[in-house]
Amino acid sequence: MSKKFNPRTDDIENLFTNLTVNQNIGSGGQKIVYMAEHSNYGKVALKLIRPGSNGNKKRIEREINTAKCLRGPGFSRIYESGEKQVDGQQVIYIVEEYLEGKNLRDVLEEVKKLGLLETLELAKSLLKTLTAVHERNIVHRDIKPENIFITKDNRIVLLDFGIARHLELSAITESSAFLGPLTPGYASPEQIRNEIRKISSRTDIFQFGIVIYECLTGFNPFTKGIRDPAEALKKNLEFKPDKLSKFGFSRRISVFVETCLNKHVHRRYKDAQEVLYIVEDLLKGAI
Repeated sequence: MSKKFNPRTDDIENLFTNLTVNQNIGSGGQKIVYMAEHSNYGKVALKLIRPGSNGNKKRIEREINTAKCLRGPGFSRIYESGEKQVDGQQVIYIVEEYLEGKNLRDVLEEVKKLGLLETLELAKSLLKTLTAVHERNIVHRDIKPENIFITKDNRIVLLDFGIARHLELSAITESSAFLGPLTPGYASPEQIRNEIRKISSRTDIFQFGIVIYECLTGFNPFTKGIRDPAEALKKNLEFKPDKLSKFGFSRRISVFVETCLNKHVHRRYKDAQEVLYIVEDLLKGAI
């Protein structure tokens, strides 16, 4: 059994001499996150991650490298990263921008659903960020409300590139694996079947469509009424959600989201840039 990972604040500050740790703001599994003050960067988030298996370490390192190459208001900035011995254990550390605000899941739990204009404005910001991701041949693969952060100054930040797929690099998940990395209820059919060659920017568009559906209706059609994750996966593969026109939205909005959610990869929109053009046009009609 591995030793419990719970380093003392004093030990962390001795290793990171330019940091003052304020509080533990999250922990679970192999990771602990602290809010801290950095002598150069101000308020930051310090993440300490025990990588475990070699495959997991490779995935974490790829996530860090991916995040470092993505710059702009839609991304959390990474200041430093590396490896250190903490509490007698080898860990990967990340010092990154501290974000103040709420994720979209928290917002939806408070208000249940968003208005059309608010949803389209959120979609526009998110798609600008996703466009930068797709231009680098990266697929996020985990677009969901928990990974969409709304800061106090209304930045829409895309979080967690932990299962992102860089299309120019070899896949970490074996093609023979039963499932690819995914979140039940938000996974595209090609993710569930682990069809690595079909993973593309269109995979993110499927997940984006679920988020928009959820914002407008107040529920995820693939998780509503399910009893377990396996049922959600089955619905992702087979279930066709009600058209948004049933809930009073225009035919244009309904067809737009329906196209994002097409089970057939090549019948969806090509990438975030194409979807952004459509959303900008829809906004003209919504204002």
